[in-house]
Order: sequence, then C-alpha cells, then structure tokens
Amino acid sequence: MTRAATPKRAPAARTRSGGTSGPWRTEPARQQLVREHNLALVLSHILEPKAPVTRAQIAQATGLTRGTVSDLVESLVRGHMVTELAPRAAVGAGRPGVPLAPESGTIVGIGAEVAVDRLGVTAIDLSGRAVNQRVVERDLRGSDPQRTLARLSAMVREVVGEVTGSGMTPAGACLALPGIVDASGMTRFAPNLGWQEVPALDLVRTGSGMVDLSWSVGNDADLAARAECQARARAAEHAVADVGPMLVQLRDGASNVTASVAQISSSTSEVSAASSETSAAM
Repeated sequence: MTRAATPKRAPAARTRSGGTSGPWRTEPARQQLVREHNLALVLSHILEPKAPVTRAQIAQATGLTRGTVSDLVESLVRGHMVTELAPRAAVGAGRPGVPLAPESGTIVGIGAEVAVDRLGVTAIDLSGRAVNQRVVERDLRGSDPQRTLARLSAMVREVVGEVTGSGMTPAGACLALPGIVDASGMTRFAPNLGWQEVPALDLVRTGSGMVDLSWSVGNDADLAARAECQARARAAEHAVADVGPMLVQLRDGASNVTASVAQISSSTSEVSAASSETSAAM
C-alpha cells in the first residue's frame, strides 16, 4: 500500500525588507521605526488639543511610560517642533507640570490651490498660523493649463523663498485642484477650468523647483470636507479627552489648509500638507 504524498508548503512571500508576509515574520521591527511611531504619537497629542498638555497627560493618554514620553519630548524640543511654556501651579502633591505647545515659525507645510477665480499659496506652521500667503484673483475658466500652473509655481517659489529666508523649514506640500485628480497628480477632467489630462502635480513640482519636498494632491472639495471633518472630530475629542486623533493635522484656519505629519525623527519632520480653499481674507 502506497502512502499519499504530503503536499509541500508554499514558501512565504518575501517583503521588501527581507522578512516574510503573513502572521509570522522572521525579523523584529526596527527600534528606529518604533521610535518614529512614538514620536509621531506624542507630537499628535501636543498639536491636537486646544489647550497645552503636560508630559504626564501625554503618558496617561498614550500608555507610554513617563520616562519614554520625557525622552521623546526632549527630541521634539531639540527638533524645534515643540516648546515648553511656563509651569502650571501644582494641584496636590508633586512638582508643577510644564505645558507643551507646538513651536511657531519653525516647520511649515505649503498649500497650493487652483480655483476657478484665483490662485493661492499658503504656508502654515505647526501652531496652525498662516505665516505667508499669496493670492492672485483672476478668471481661470478656459485658461491655458501650462501658463496657469507656471504662475502658480512662481508663487510657490516666492512663498518658499520667504519662509526659508525667515529661518523656517518647508516639510511638505499639497496641490488642490477643482476637478478629477488621480493619485499620480494627473488632472483627468476639470470642467470649470476646461482642462483635460493635465499633469498638474508634475508641472508645479518641477516648475517651482521643489522636487525634494514631499508632495500630495487632491480635489479641492474633498480636501475641504476632510478639513471640516477633522476640525469637528478634534472639537468632539477635546471635550472628552483633551487629545485628538493620532493623525496629526495642522489646525485649519480661514484658509482650510491642513497638513499631516507622517514620519518624525529627533531633528526632522516630513509633513504632507493638504490644502483646500485658500482664503484671500488671511
């Protein structure tokens, strides 16, 4: 009597890092990745609340130890992303807590927008303050996309030049467009502008010379809705927990410009800026 052959197990798929996919991995997570995640988590709890928070409050909200939070906060302070305010009066026993707030005028996100009636570029810092803005009002219906995006690129160069000249660091940028936009930045159809199949993101990124920045792109209405939802979510979470969601969004002001912090190290931050309606009133 012959025994049935045992089917061979398929080899596990390899990942880019050399590990295997699936529930078992052959390699542990790198400590640097864990640290970057925790830095982003701690920074999000400093950026989101309407009132400054202390290290103890962050530790309680995140589940990290106070020692870990203190170490991460020191890295964020050295990286000019967080600043310490005057200590609060102690409630009960113990030392007074030191409130933490976003550092102003250091790291900025750049939002660029093409609308039917204007071009706009805004730089917003980690505190949510618009530190620089350019708005040119004009009727862009039926406009030439190459010329229009060349003008927007020049405005991006002007804003970036001024913020860097003031000692600030652009960490990311986003382009908002009034039409159907794919992930590559191609404007498939913008009926109000009369544009079709326009590589808008590539034209602005190369035209502005900001090819080293991390860029994102989206439909202006989608980005406006996203900003509004995130603002409402922050207000609701603040009422019950004094913290916001882990995804860090730079507070949207009248310009509705938002920026998401993705990866953070002790001295740098890569921010993807999401811009929607850039207001000429700012």
